Amino acid sequence: MQNIIDAVQRALADKNYTAALMVTLTIPDICGKMEGEKQGKRRYITWFEKYLKTKYNGFLSGKDCYALRCAILHEASEDISEQSISEILQLFYFVTNGAHCNRFSRSSFGSEQYDQKEVLTISVQNFCQDFIEAVKQWLANTASSPRVQKNLGSMFKIHEPGDQMGIIRIG
Repeated sequence: MQNIIDAVQRALADKNYTAALMVTLTIPDICGKMEGEKQGKRRYITWFEKYLKTKYNGFLSGKDCYALRCAILHEASEDISEQSISEILQLFYFVTNGAHCNRFSRSSFGSEQYDQKEVLTISVQNFCQDFIEAVKQWLANTASSPRVQKNLGSMFKIHEPGDQMGIIRIG
């Protein structure tokens, strides 16, 4: 799991916010699967509610975060109004600097894209860091779980030449 944390931190340091956000949004999926939950939507929402609910209470629910994950990863969109799972929010607005978790209800911005919608403004750095802290807590909580430890050991790896599996011979 450290490779996922490192990838997010490197992307943030490089100001590659798109990559940082996309990897971050996969964390609840990965952790939930490591625990053995098969149903993706349920495992995502459950993990978010357990590890991030108190931090985002009143701003972001597990369902809205799952809708955001779907919109960003599958559509490259911050608009979740057409995601059937969305609960309260309709649109996200990510910023590199500025306030974290500002919610606007039916406001008028002078833009058809944002006017009269439930909008949450999020600092991408804070959002990613919150997920990193949550995954660290999850790792501590699951340190004695044989299932999780086995699954962590079988996570994908990018191999360098000379690694045990770096060269595959055929024939």
